[in-house]
Amino acid sequence: MADSTELPDQPDERHFEIAQNAAERLARQLDGNGLKAEQVRLGRHETLVHELPGQMIVALKPDIATAELKGKTPRGEVLRTRDEVMARAEGDVEGYLADANVHAELQQEMDRDAGRGFGKPDYRQALQCARNEFSIVDKCSRCNGETTLDCNQCGHTGHVPCPQCNTVGTVQCPICYGTGQQDAPGGGKMDCKRCFGKRLVTCPNCQGQRQMRCLNCNGLGQVNCVDCGRSGYATHLFQVSYHAECGFQLERQFIPQEVQEVVDALGVRNIATEGHAEIFRMNPQIENNRIVFPFTAVLPTARADFQVAGKTYPATVAGLHSRLLEIEPMMDKLIKPGINALFKLSKGPMASEALIDAACRYKVIRFALSGLMGHSKRQIYARITKEYPAILTEKYAKATVQYSEVAMLAIAAAPRKRGFIIGAVIAGALDAGWYLGPLRAQAVAAMTAAGKAAQVPAADGAVWLAGFLATFFTIKVLAGRALKDLLPENVKNEQKQGLPPAGALGYWALPLTAAVWLALAFFAHPHPGWIDMILDKLHIHHG
Repeated sequence: MADSTELPDQPDERHFEIAQNAAERLARQLDGNGLKAEQVRLGRHETLVHELPGQMIVALKPDIATAELKGKTPRGEVLRTRDEVMARAEGDVEGYLADANVHAELQQEMDRDAGRGFGKPDYRQALQCARNEFSIVDKCSRCNGETTLDCNQCGHTGHVPCPQCNTVGTVQCPICYGTGQQDAPGGGKMDCKRCFGKRLVTCPNCQGQRQMRCLNCNGLGQVNCVDCGRSGYATHLFQVSYHAECGFQLERQFIPQEVQEVVDALGVRNIATEGHAEIFRMNPQIENNRIVFPFTAVLPTARADFQVAGKTYPATVAGLHSRLLEIEPMMDKLIKPGINALFKLSKGPMASEALIDAACRYKVIRFALSGLMGHSKRQIYARITKEYPAILTEKYAKATVQYSEVAMLAIAAAPRKRGFIIGAVIAGALDAGWYLGPLRAQAVAAMTAAGKAAQVPAADGAVWLAGFLATFFTIKVLAGRALKDLLPENVKNEQKQGLPPAGALGYWALPLTAAVWLALAFFAHPHPGWIDMILDKLHIHHG
């Protein structure tokens, strides 16, 4: 990838070597897959180098966040109205379109992309270097610039009704409790000395005024406006940031149809991310209120004839990695005898050394057999299709992986059964030692003392899991040993670390170990609490 103002005068020499590179790669692919490398030759070929124009189109859009500040506290440029702010936010886009800092930030984001921007799906990018602040200072909308508000407690009067006398001015006498009399010194009754027999006295709270000073406004009838901090003004702050909406377009109108078909076969995005073409990004331009980054992908293609075992195979070669396109899938016929051998092996019960040798003559089958020892079918299929594009069809790639796995299961069928039996015995021994011996009782006592009695069922489950895993991996280990003995050296040499699949017996190990675990839990004395709960749910009497 390069940034420049113009394309080089001549393409790099490697663009014209793709046909030779494709022949060498084809020879490596076919070597050991029914042919030898020297049986592959490059015949007539013609290489063309194409320029694929494209452009990243960038539109800038404002994002506006608002806040309200107390008083006259403007930040940034002060404007008069919201409409002026919106107009400035939109109008500043033009300046940012030509801003070198914006261009640099956009280019940095494209440089982080695997394809340096070429073919990148539409995306949105926040711009750190494009930010503005505007303020509008206006009268406080609550107090209308008056700095104070009418007190809502007293209704602007400064006074509120007395709560003690309820605006009457008098209260019950606290000495005679409203009777008007009190006990006389010599016995009998006399008029109350406080209320003089009137039973009421002047309210001590309002001194008979029936109302009192409002504490909310301190009797002024007005309170300070908290919205503006008693300044009478509010500042409306507008923080304007910008984002870029970016979209790549391949200018297909300038690309011949036959080249477009090659581009679509490779994938527009893959052309850059997988290095099929040399990508040039030009200096940005301003067009129709948008920033345009022109791109040119320099893509080589070749029409070539390959001589394979005396037969001519016309093909299209594309890209700097010499990708083969539009070629007869010659490997299908070449490896078909090996796949037939795998199919026959899968029908055995006994493995035939002759069939194994016949299948393992093919490099792709050896790769599948060895790879399945430690990887999934999907992973091995993906690697095969990546290694043998175009010359091996999807049907034969899937058949190679499928029959390799089935053959492996058939070859090691007896060892898997032995592993299943041995693993089940190990699982049963673990369960018996846990439930019928003293180990579980000791563990339960220790967990109860530690306040973890609720976790006892989890400990029981862990014992089952250990038994299941022991069975599962015993199947795989014995199968792996058998395969090492039966498979030829050229497969074992390519074998990756790992174990072969457990097959159907691996699935059967799950219910078998669970059944043994439940049975021994039932015969344990005393029963685990969760067993008693199950029996109660099933209405089964138990001792």
